[in-house]
Amino acid sequence: GAGDYRGLFAFEDLTGHVRTLLPQVPRLIEKMRATLAGDEPPIAPGRQCKDPYDCPFIGHCAPQTTDYPVSWLPGSSKVKQQLISEGYEDIRDIPPGRLDNEQQEWVREVTLSGEPYLDPAAARALEALPYPRYYLDFETVSFAVPVWKGTRPYRAYPFQWSCHVQSSGGGIDHQEFLAAHDGPPPMQAFTESLIDAVGEQGPIFVYTHYEQAIIERMAKRFPQYRQPLRAIVGRLYDLYPLTKKHYYHPDMHGSWSIKAVLPTIAPDLSYADVGEITEGGAADAAFKALVAGTIPAERQEAIRRALLDYCRLDTLAMVRLAAVLAGS
Repeated sequence: GAGDYRGLFAFEDLTGHVRTLLPQVPRLIEKMRATLAGDEPPIAPGRQCKDPYDCPFIGHCAPQTTDYPVSWLPGSSKVKQQLISEGYEDIRDIPPGRLDNEQQEWVREVTLSGEPYLDPAAARALEALPYPRYYLDFETVSFAVPVWKGTRPYRAYPFQWSCHVQSSGGGIDHQEFLAAHDGPPPMQAFTESLIDAVGEQGPIFVYTHYEQAIIERMAKRFPQYRQPLRAIVGRLYDLYPLTKKHYYHPDMHGSWSIKAVLPTIAPDLSYADVGEITEGGAADAAFKALVAGTIPAERQEAIRRALLDYCRLDTLAMVRLAAVLAGS
C-alpha cells in the first residue's frame, strides 16, 4: 500500500545463465532469417489460430473475401472447416439440407433472406418473469501491480455498476454507482450499494455470466454480505443464451455480443455516441489512470462522466433487447 512495494519482487543474478545462452543467438538469428526468406507454411487456418490466444495474423492467413464468410456460422469449427474444404466461402452458397445443426441452418436462412429471425419462444420465456425487473452491468479494473492491500495481480475488481429498473407498468428508473478514484478500495462500497439497489425480489438481467462471477467473488471477500449476494446470484437471468438461441440478424456478422446485437434492435442507440469510452478495456484503463493520478484535475470529471455514460448504455441496451425479444 501507499506505493511501498518492498518485497513484492525477488531479485536474482542470472548473468552466468545468460552467458551460457549467448552462443545460441547467432544460430537463432540464422534460423529466423531463413524463415523470413522462405514461403509461408502450408497450414490451413483452424482452431489453433485462436487457442490459447488469437493469432494477430488471422486476417492475413484467412482474409475476408466475401460478405458473409462461412466462419461466421455458430457452432463447431470442424464443420466450418469442412464446408470451406468443400469450396463454400459464403454462407449464402451453402445448399439447403447441407447443415445438420439447427442453429447454423437458420443463420443460413436469415443470411439468405436478409431479414432478422426472432423465435416467439423468447417472448414466452420472458412472459413468465415477474416485476420489478433489473438490468445490471459491471465495470472492473485489474492491475498488473496491485495498488490496494489484499488484492492480487490481474484479478478483476469491480468499481462501477449501472442498473435500469422496470416496473410492471413499463416505467423505467435508473441507478448507478461509480467509486471514488482517490478513496479506499472500491469493492466494499460497490457491494453495499449494489445490495441496496436491487432489492430482494424480481429477476436481474445480465448479459453473459461475468456479473455472476464478480458477485460470487465479492461474497467470498466479504463474508458479512454472503447471504444477500448469494440471493442476488439466485435471481440472475442471463439474456445472452436466450438471445443466441432465439434471435439473429445478418448484420450481427456471426456475433451475439451486445455490441453486435444492439445496432440491429435499437439503431438509435450507439456506443459511438457515448464519448471516449466505448468498451470495457477502455473503462479499465480510464479508472486505472484516475487512480494513478495521471489524468489532469480538469479532465477527471469528464472521464468519470464518460464511464457513467458507457455503463448506462450497456444496461439500457438490455432493456431494449428484452423488449424486442418479448415482441414489443
